[in-house]
Amino acid sequence: MLAFLGLALLFTWPLQIPLFLGWLPPAAELPLLALAGAGPTLAATVLTRGRIWRRLGDAPPAWAILVALVAPPLVAVTAAGLDLALGGPAVALAMPFVGSVLWPPLGEELGWRGYLHDRLADRHGPLAAGALVGLAWAFWHAPTAIGAWDRYPAFALSVVAVSIALAWLHERAGRKLWVAVAAHAGINLQLVAHRDGARPALLGAALLVAIAAMAAASLAATGRARSASAPPAAAG
Repeated sequence: MLAFLGLALLFTWPLQIPLFLGWLPPAAELPLLALAGAGPTLAATVLTRGRIWRRLGDAPPAWAILVALVAPPLVAVTAAGLDLALGGPAVALAMPFVGSVLWPPLGEELGWRGYLHDRLADRHGPLAAGALVGLAWAFWHAPTAIGAWDRYPAFALSVVAVSIALAWLHERAGRKLWVAVAAHAGINLQLVAHRDGARPALLGAALLVAIAAMAAASLAATGRARSASAPPAAAG
C-alpha cells in the first residue's frame, strides 16, 4: 500500500500543489489537472509493469454498469429533493464538464480499485479494504482543499463512505474494472448544480453514510462467510 500511495502522490502532488496555490498561469490548469489526475493509474501501471490494463478486457455484468452510472446521480437528486422539501430552493440542473466524467475514472480507478483494493481485500477483507482505500483516496485529494480546509473533513468522510460503497459494488461485480470506472463516472456525472448553503451537502453526506453503512454490513458478512469457509491451517 505504501509503495502505491507514494507513487500516486509523486505523480500528482508536484503538479497540483503549485496549481492550487496560484503559482501557475490559468492556461496550465486543464493539462496539469489531467496529468495529475492520472496518478493512481500511473502508479498501478508502474507496479504491475502495465499488466493492470489487461483487466479492462474482462466484460462487466450489465446490471453493475447500470447501477454504477445511475446510483450516484440519484443520490444527488434525492439530497436536492429532501432539501426542497425542507424549504430549500428549487432544484437547478446543470450539465457536467464532459472531461471530468470521462478522464478521472480511467486515471484513478485502475489504481484505487484495480490495484489497491484487490490487494488489501485479499489480505484484510473487503470492508477493511474499502475503508483503507477511502482514506488513501481522500489523502491523495488533499491539495484540492487548499484555500478551503474547513470543508475538507466532510469531503474526506464522503470519500471514505463512497469507497466502502464502491467496494461492495466492485466485489459483487466480480472485480471487473469497468464497473469501478463506470461508478466513478457516475459520481462525476452530477446533474444537480451545487447550491449555496450547507444543508444540501449535509443531506448528501448523510445519504452516502447510510449507503456506506449498508454496504459495510454486507461486506462484513461476506468476510465472515469467507473466513468460515476457508480451510483450517495445517498444524506446524
